[in-house]
Amino acid sequence: MRKTDIPTALDLPGVESYRVVRLEGPVMDGVDAPSYDYIEIIGISDLDTYKSAIEGVDPGFLAQFTGFIGEFESVHGHLIE
Repeated sequence: MRKTDIPTALDLPGVESYRVVRLEGPVMDGVDAPSYDYIEIIGISDLDTYKSAIEGVDPGFLAQFTGFIGEFESVHGHLIE
């Protein structure tokens, strides 16, 4: 992750920040743990620029990425302060 994912993401046009959070478990009793272990938070300057950039990522990198993590979800949103 530190040698491939982070440098690759930070080199993409439109990416301003990239953080990975390793989940350790639920905070509240009675709440199920999520089905995933990590969350990647990618701060971008422009969604269309980012989408165009990820279309150009080496297919070998993407195959390796999905091989490591299996299924994943990709969503976008904005910070509400």
